[in-house]
Amino acid sequence: MNKLPVISVDNLNSNLQLNQTMKLLRTIGSPLLPNEEPFVGGTESLELYDLAVKNKISLLYLRALKQQGKLSKLKAKYNEEYAKYLKFLDGVNKASRILDAADIEYVIFKTVRPYPAVPGDVDILIMANNTGYIKANELFLKAGYGEWKGNGIGPTLPDLIDPEGDIILDLREELELSYVVYMDKNKFGGHIVKRELPSGAEIKTLTSELDLATIIIHSQTHNLYILGEFYTLLYVLSRMNKKEIDDFVAVLKENKITAAAKSFIAITVNLHEAAYDVVPKKLQYALDKLSYERSEAGRLVKSDFKMPHRYAVSTVAKVILEKMRERRFRKSVEVQIVKMLMSPKLTKYMIGEVIEMRKRQYYSKEVE
Repeated sequence: MNKLPVISVDNLNSNLQLNQTMKLLRTIGSPLLPNEEPFVGGTESLELYDLAVKNKISLLYLRALKQQGKLSKLKAKYNEEYAKYLKFLDGVNKASRILDAADIEYVIFKTVRPYPAVPGDVDILIMANNTGYIKANELFLKAGYGEWKGNGIGPTLPDLIDPEGDIILDLREELELSYVVYMDKNKFGGHIVKRELPSGAEIKTLTSELDLATIIIHSQTHNLYILGEFYTLLYVLSRMNKKEIDDFVAVLKENKITAAAKSFIAITVNLHEAAYDVVPKKLQYALDKLSYERSEAGRLVKSDFKMPHRYAVSTVAKVILEKMRERRFRKSVEVQIVKMLMSPKLTKYMIGEVIEMRKRQYYSKEVE
């Protein structure tokens, strides 16, 4: 078993005992510890709710309080968020039905989490090349969806927003950041399945192994690990057996994102042990299959488990280095460079992103 650089829960200093991240995790509990009671009961507070919102687990937190009979002053928030969740499921189903009716190949990914949550948008990847993406976009516009413009930089069309103005569709032709393709959809064959939503409707999505992989690399491309990722990994692992975990690792290797997964799982392991004083067998098994990323885990501990967590520049560099072994990624990097040379606006945007990343890294060192 790998020795983890975490502080034993029995020896936590006073700051960590009062740490809001730990309070939040102990209130919600862990799906990998299904028979364990929450630590010292749940804690209802607006401060914890705000932290849950930042980490995209607000409904999960409120549901835990409700199950423990401790939902009082935040009851209105629960009712509001649960209604929004049901509306979100309807929106996902509606988008799915529109594409199915037109016989367009697609997959909804990184959207429906294994716990109740409303993401910022519905991520839809159009599998067909050439005109499939344009056709899908026109289809939604005819159905009454409007254009929702973000930063306007990159190769894709503006996002779409449903007629009620509640659900944003992020329609993709590729999984890319600007022009850099960080996941090759041509490798998705055999990994597309139909899955039933909590509402009972069926959508086309990715297998658990591949969907989790897209969540991990997306976390790296946006340089942000949130507690929503923590619970996604735990819930998915809780439903897997060893063979499925092996398949998950194989997917990571095939898509050249083991470096991203190592840091992602190391953070998750440290959070779990600090909060619950144990590393469950399935989480340990996944860790052993990939090996341990000490540097990122060490930064997490030194920050007193502050969430959300920003990855180190060195971690992102390792991820890019591994991805450069993938032909599609290398080619897209070349395209990115050419586009930046041709577009001052895009160059300014990308340089700004790098500067912001360096600022966050410098700030995190100052905090440590």
